[in-house]
Amino acid sequence: MDLQDLMIGDWVMCTYPSINGPVRVKEIKTMYDGELRVMIFNDFPLAYASRHIEPIPITPDMLFANGFISKPFFAYVSADGRITLDPSTPNYPRQWNVHIDNEDYQSIASCDLDYLHQLQHLLRICNIEIINWEL
Repeated sequence: MDLQDLMIGDWVMCTYPSINGPVRVKEIKTMYDGELRVMIFNDFPLAYASRHIEPIPITPDMLFANGFISKPFFAYVSADGRITLDPSTPNYPRQWNVHIDNEDYQSIASCDLDYLHQLQHLLRICNIEIINWEL
């Protein structure tokens, strides 16, 4: 994974043996060897290389765990109705089409994406932050 695609607060999967699970990015920094590394929110102040960081794919189970509900025609909608995720058609390059409305339910963003950190970036652009994702 290209660590330059990440922002502070993004959820990613850390495959380092002592962690091996979902983590939030705390800091992204260049180390003494010139390699970009990710610091994570945990008890150990360690930086993890890109070979230990993977994106987290968005799944229907993840959406349900975070309050999204299923609507007819396979859409997943947030509890407030402002965020809609539709699975893409087969053989389409991205897995999900995301549509976001403002408080007046006027369209403010739409894009295709695959991973949780991409969804987090889109939500931040729209001034929506979900801190504690259930993974």
